[in-house]
Amino acid sequence: LGRGFYAAFRLFAGLCVVGSAIFAAIAFITTSPFRAPLTFGYAVQACIYASDPGCTSTYASIFGSSTAQHGTLQEAFAVFPLAAASTCLFNIFKAGLYACFDFEFMAKSGVIALCLYVPAAYAAIHIFHTPAALYMSMYMPVLGLSLVFMVRLLRNSFSMVRGEDGPWLEACKQEAPSKAG
Repeated sequence: LGRGFYAAFRLFAGLCVVGSAIFAAIAFITTSPFRAPLTFGYAVQACIYASDPGCTSTYASIFGSSTAQHGTLQEAFAVFPLAAASTCLFNIFKAGLYACFDFEFMAKSGVIALCLYVPAAYAAIHIFHTPAALYMSMYMPVLGLSLVFMVRLLRNSFSMVRGEDGPWLEACKQEAPSKAG
């Protein structure tokens, strides 16, 4: 970008969008069939409590029992494939906006995501009462930011090619005097 290769960056940004969609789909597809094993893989240390009579009710409330399966950790991991896909998208589009020096936009978006997360977490805890709802509330802002960042990255790349101003130009202007001096 510092050398003005905006058309190449637009192509790269487009390829990133397509590649990340494929990457997110792969993350979703490869984690979906293994939700239960992933759940128990993360919770191996909890098995110690299953043998302690004083802890069996807590263990059953987390992992379920023969009589109760609602609100279990396994149910929460139904959201895991979406969380994995969202994280993939978020990290790729965030890196693209880093390259555009669009830090102000990312900061404002982050504040808005936080403002949306708080009511979502409140609803998950006080209305839905399930770990799955809380897990979903944690990753909905990530998914939302991913989509917003994707749109902004594509918009930035097209603006570059059209010769419009943007944060990428401000970074180049600030860097130019230091190279001359």
